Amino acid sequence: MYRGLTKRVLSNGKAALFFMQILFLFNVNSFSQTFEKWYVTENDDIAYDAVEFDQYYIITINSGSYFDENFDSKLIKLNLNGELIDSLNIVIPEGYKLYSTFRLFLLNDTILLTISPLENNIGENGIRFTHISKFFDILYDTIVCDAVTTRQYYDFIIDNDSNVVIVGTNTWFEEFFISVYDIFGNTLGYNTYTDTQTGYLPSTIIDIPGRNVYHMFIYWSDDDYFFEINKETLEIESILQYPIYFLPRNAVKGLTDSSYFLAGKQCTYNINAWWKLSFVEMNNFGDSINQSSYLVSPDTNSFYSYNSFDIYNEKIYFGGTYNFDNAAAFPFSAEYRWIFINKLNPDGSIIWQRFYKGDANYVPYKVLATTDGGALILSTKYDWNDPIPNQRDLHILKVDSTGWYEGMTIGETEYDQPKQILVYPNPAKDKINFVTGFYNNLNLKIYNLQGVEVISKHLPHTQTIEVSHLHKGTYIYLLTGENGFIEKGKFIKE
Repeated sequence: MYRGLTKRVLSNGKAALFFMQILFLFNVNSFSQTFEKWYVTENDDIAYDAVEFDQYYIITINSGSYFDENFDSKLIKLNLNGELIDSLNIVIPEGYKLYSTFRLFLLNDTILLTISPLENNIGENGIRFTHISKFFDILYDTIVCDAVTTRQYYDFIIDNDSNVVIVGTNTWFEEFFISVYDIFGNTLGYNTYTDTQTGYLPSTIIDIPGRNVYHMFIYWSDDDYFFEINKETLEIESILQYPIYFLPRNAVKGLTDSSYFLAGKQCTYNINAWWKLSFVEMNNFGDSINQSSYLVSPDTNSFYSYNSFDIYNEKIYFGGTYNFDNAAAFPFSAEYRWIFINKLNPDGSIIWQRFYKGDANYVPYKVLATTDGGALILSTKYDWNDPIPNQRDLHILKVDSTGWYEGMTIGETEYDQPKQILVYPNPAKDKINFVTGFYNNLNLKIYNLQGVEVISKHLPHTQTIEVSHLHKGTYIYLLTGENGFIEKGKFIKE
């Protein structure tokens, strides 16, 4: 039974003001099922999760202080064209501060479950379980707190028995925990594990079909290990290993019940130890079947943040951040970063890649593969020139099955079509970068407008090309590669 709770309703004047503000931010062409939107306040704004639900996109939005870990939370409902249909403020009870609403689950065809870590006024950590109807009425709401004041939460799943499973740390770097609840917040199981193998934290967990075990993965483990945990006793049955120098962040159900995917990043561990996007297919006994890793550039990082790997109709969407410096402060660093999204086959072969934005510091935190073959991408934008310090804006991007969205620069010629290879800066003065991403061994030719070839290069991977010797003007570039790959574009030499 749900106990009846009332959805928070603002006064008419405040409701109208709130609605007008959101409409301004979410202005959209109503005939397009691709869109680009922004959620902008004076606070730090971020979204960790979204679902496609009854012909709508439901998105969690958190707005508050990054350093104080104190946020307000709301849900918004967009139709498939990106128009705002409804919103719901998740009211924080007196005596609590909210870390964020991290996860959003579909319980059935009519009910959503939000999972929100929080802290009470005596420092105890807890979880808020909220059931919400598709009409944005709150049906059930409860908070479960433990007498733990140093707890950190890292992953939340609904297991194959429709229970909520949460993993994290009670003491940083020393004691891991697993908690199992029913969907109403009643505790079904709990256990702790003392770290004896120099792992930092349990980053993700997955329920293994037919084996009555969970696989819980340890991030930054010196020994690259994970636990096989009995679902009934929550005791460790085995300690297994994943590929060396791999950092697992999200475990995702596979295409069949016999395997699953781990999304994260792989360290090259050369002199500079660069990171690259990577995912591993694991069988249900903890063996690595296949690993796909993608070095976007040999002298910079591609960073996988969280919840940016999803599968629909046997196609994988895999997202990350390109141009991430290991030494830069995260997330508030004055560094131009791109949203890097890739559509892949299950074997890791590429269908297409896209680099979006790059005018500021962008980091994707959620990639949702949508039923139309496209993807919904939730990212943060940090602009170090903003007069309000230490705050990010929420960027919402819906792309179609080719990676295109309405608003991308498209002209009438083939040179103006959306690109898979990132070419910047444009205009260029002395040097120009060709970021090849998942494509290797490309051939580059650059021509002036008279059709004279001025540069010819082989690009085994991302490279910076010297153009200081070229005259000012417009140039055409042609990239060719294996399997008929071809891409044309223009750049301006200043």
